[in-house]
Parts: sequence; structure tokens; C-alpha cells
Amino acid sequence: MNYKNTITSDNYNFKVQNFASIYDFTSYLDSATLSPIFKYEDLDSIARDYNGGWSGTKTYEEAQELLSHGWLPEAAALAKKVPLSSTLSTAAKRTNIYSTVGFQASVPRYLQGIPSNMINQHRTVQKQKIIILNRSIAFNSNWSAAKIEAEGVKALQVVKALEGNGFRVKLNVVALHYVSSWSGGYGGKTQHDVAAMTICIKKPDEPLNISKIAFPMAHPAMLRRLDFKWLESFQEFTNKDITSGYGSAEVRLYSKIMPKGEHLMPNEIGDIERYVKSLLQ
Repeated sequence: MNYKNTITSDNYNFKVQNFASIYDFTSYLDSATLSPIFKYEDLDSIARDYNGGWSGTKTYEEAQELLSHGWLPEAAALAKKVPLSSTLSTAAKRTNIYSTVGFQASVPRYLQGIPSNMINQHRTVQKQKIIILNRSIAFNSNWSAAKIEAEGVKALQVVKALEGNGFRVKLNVVALHYVSSWSGGYGGKTQHDVAAMTICIKKPDEPLNISKIAFPMAHPAMLRRLDFKWLESFQEFTNKDITSGYGSAEVRLYSKIMPKGEHLMPNEIGDIERYVKSLLQ
């Protein structure tokens, strides 16, 4: 299911639509109708990309197929890039147990003649709290397809590192488009209209499935085909200025409406291990 809401923060007016799954999102797009503000516009979602250099696909239908059925065989190639050699220690609980062998003697048990007079340790991986990550797929137009993919791989490495350390990850992808306008008159103010959408692509109890989430995390067509299609169909957004270039992408705006306790991943993660450690502080 999906739901919509309006949130006002400072001079920002957010129109937000949330999707519970990839299937929820694709089902919505299949039945969506064009927004009136895009009626006489050239639609970027279906623009022909002859070599796929900007959107990574030649047609909208190709992008839809990749999201619905997986980015194969590219997902297999990406999976080889995802493993992260991390110095982070796995979250675990150590329990002392008595045995006939061990790393340390129990003097009282030894003096009593008890055979199991050595102390050993049993290490049990602990399931920690759920970490909710919001990965922005909104990139400026000057980002190359290769750069988007490279940063997407880093984001996948972050998820793998967290889960490898005993955490459960809920993963959303987020896109925002905003335009600014002057309210008019003396003493007026700048109003920012924002169209935003989120899609849950991995629930906390789901394993990390590269073939399923590689496309929404790392493929430029997730933004430049499917998200554009969503924006062109989003009836609640009425500021026609958005049709000129589809607005500006500013990932940090989502922090104004992001639920407390969640994390917003930057477009450029930088050092992966350092970023993972920052999430655990």
C-alpha cells in the first residue's frame, strides 16, 4: 500500500508519497495518470536515450523491466564489488562455560577435584537494534551514470557491513524535487514546494538480496526514468515550475521530515568504514 501526506516545515511545503515495497511502487506506476501540470510538456521519463549514457536505458519499458525482475546479470557483477573487508568487530555476547579444556583454570573447581575446571568462552552473535537507512536517489543532472552506480555500490557495502555486524537494516530509497517561488509583494518570502517519495526496498527481516535491490540503489534509470514517471503522475503537486528541469535535487531537505531515529545517507558516502562507524555511535 502507499499513502500520501503534506508536511510543512519552515517555508518548505512537502507533498510526500510513501510506498511499502517495490511491487507497491511499480503497481502504482502501471495505473498512474499524467498530472495536469505535465499535460503539454515533453516527458523526460520516456525520452529516447539512444546510447543509454544518461539514464542507463534506452526506453522507459527497459527500466521498468529491470526494477520488476532484477538487474541481471549486472547484479552478479555488483555482488563481487559489495564485499567489504571491515575491521569492525561483530556484535557478540561472550559467555563463560566450564569444560575440561579452556584458556584459564578455575582454581576453586580444581581444588574440589571437579574435572571441568577450565574456563572457556562461548561467543554468540547478538541481533542488535534495527537501523533505518534512507538512500537518496536524487542526483543533479551532471552526475554520470558511472558515478551514480559507484556510489550505489558503496551504499550496498554499508548495508552489508551493518548486517555483518549483527544489525538488522531497513532500507528506503528517497527522491525529492523542489522549486522555489517568491510569495510576492513587499515583505514577502520565498516559498519552497517539495515533491518527495520514499520506497521501502528492504525490510529488517529480509536478507540482503543484491539482485532485488541493486537497480533501485545503483542504476541511474531509477531516478531518470521511474522517479520522473512518478513525478509526472503526482497529482498532489501543482506548482508548474517543476516541469522545467524537474526541479532541484537536495538530499538534505529530507532531514526536515525524516522520522526521528532514522539515518539519511549522503549521495557521496566517502570512506565506507568511517561512515559505518558513525552510524553505530
